[in-house]
Amino acid sequence: MKKYSIYLLSAIFTLLLLVAAFNWLINPYDIFNSPEITGLKSYKSEVERHTRLSKVYQLESLKPEVILLASSRGLVVPDEYLSPEGMRAYNLSLTSASTYEQFRMLQHAQSVNPLKRVVLALDEKITNSRQPAFVENRLAVNADGTRNNKKWKQTWLDYFSSLLSIDALRASSRTVRKQKDGPVNTGAEEYDRRRVYKAGGHHQMFRTMEASLFYQYKGDSSQCDTGSDKGAVSQAVAADVIKDIIEFSYENDIELIIYFSPAHARFYEAKCMVGEWAEIENTKRAVVATVEYLAGSYGVQPFPVWDFSGYNDVTTEQVPDIDDRNGRMRWYWEGSHYTQQTAQRIFDQIFTAESAFGVMLNADNIEPHLKDIRDKRDEYVASHGEDIAELALLFERSKSTRQARRTNK
Repeated sequence: MKKYSIYLLSAIFTLLLLVAAFNWLINPYDIFNSPEITGLKSYKSEVERHTRLSKVYQLESLKPEVILLASSRGLVVPDEYLSPEGMRAYNLSLTSASTYEQFRMLQHAQSVNPLKRVVLALDEKITNSRQPAFVENRLAVNADGTRNNKKWKQTWLDYFSSLLSIDALRASSRTVRKQKDGPVNTGAEEYDRRRVYKAGGHHQMFRTMEASLFYQYKGDSSQCDTGSDKGAVSQAVAADVIKDIIEFSYENDIELIIYFSPAHARFYEAKCMVGEWAEIENTKRAVVATVEYLAGSYGVQPFPVWDFSGYNDVTTEQVPDIDDRNGRMRWYWEGSHYTQQTAQRIFDQIFTAESAFGVMLNADNIEPHLKDIRDKRDEYVASHGEDIAELALLFERSKSTRQARRTNK
């Protein structure tokens, strides 16, 4: 019996060792310094699904001088776009990132290695929420800037779950299986083409994103009103969170560049329909006001604030027909997420002012700029009747689905 127990324990130990070795070698979350093996794990498909885990440890390994703080929209930005001068840069975009989470990642990055530049990409809404997967004990410092003494424990927990959990084993298996279909083996262009085709084409991708937005909306009628001035609560949140980031940048001698990401005009219209137009405008006002107020307090020039949203040659790109699965858009995947080509235009403008795209905001031009967006929105609505009618139909269908689910509960 004793010998049997020894054999059993030895078998269990050997199995666990093999699982740990396999997960370490494949390294699906990219948090270990395991050797690269071309064709086996070149494409890390799991990283994008676990950005809040992966990017903390990747950042600690790279120790960048420049970072990008953004939501999933920023994932398309290559590191080299962030520093034409060649400083060590890292894209720290997180899926569905709140501005609070971005600030905490900024604190962590600064504690790992002093930063020289931070690019902050803002979406239409600024929040101080945090996702369940955002584990602050993983970061080197607490929110008040003091050392996080619990980090070592969280690091061991992360290592253990990444080596010996069933989820990690499944992630490693998926990583290996997806190599043949990843961009490394198929080529970036073919990978993107397949991605769009499998999703039903760009038009269907737009509809899916818009329907999701409408479904989450609690109202039963369109609230599109470009003349209202609601959204004071979001304005206060924007001022508080942005204030923390700006003051942190001043105190640590960091160059801060802020920009509002460009959503497609259709998505902007959908946002208007769910009553977010005033909130979008007030967020921009709050950011500009906070930037300029703090610059005056510190006696320095304000950090630049760029707005690439609105209605322009990029954001009004024609969406392919609904039955066109092969048509490719240049600037967008769907209404919320833009392509690398759009990112290139954004950073060309920020660093060289050569792309004729975007407007640098300040206290003097913010109101004329917002009025210009409203005027161009009127032009877009008048010239894109089919798109507007389709959005209205999607809105009604989403409302009917919500009502049906409430009835069946």
